[in-house]
Amino acid sequence: MWFSLSHADGVSICAVTGAGPEIGIDLERIASGRNSLEIAEQFFSDAESTALRNLHPAQQTEAFVRLWALKESYVKAREIGLADGLSGTTFDLSPPDEIGVIFAHGLRERAQDWHFRLLRLGMDRILAIAVRQPSVATLLLRTQNWHGL
Repeated sequence: MWFSLSHADGVSICAVTGAGPEIGIDLERIASGRNSLEIAEQFFSDAESTALRNLHPAQQTEAFVRLWALKESYVKAREIGLADGLSGTTFDLSPPDEIGVIFAHGLRERAQDWHFRLLRLGMDRILAIAVRQPSVATLLLRTQNWHGL
């Protein structure tokens, strides 16, 4: 069994698979005020940093959070350090309904073995899921409100 946990601002999320694929999940809040471009220059690939710089400033924060969440979900699925996963993966979000990925040589990964999903939770949260599975996986999302317990 594989599982992954994430939380952001009072919201927690857990992803679970059976005996099969590795899974990673990340939940991030879309918040202005962070220096997205500076962080991207330090931790993202050149292609990702350039793509962010080319966006309208109003779009940069959300695009940064989407990329960060994808990278974190992959790092969690692989159980590797942030240093390898952040700079070793390049995500392409230019087609809105598709997520392209290129892995650095040292990671010894094949893009076709991985599936990534991005979901918006409410107005200000992004959920990213990474699953190592060569065929398209069905995603079942259940929510539970635990307020007041």
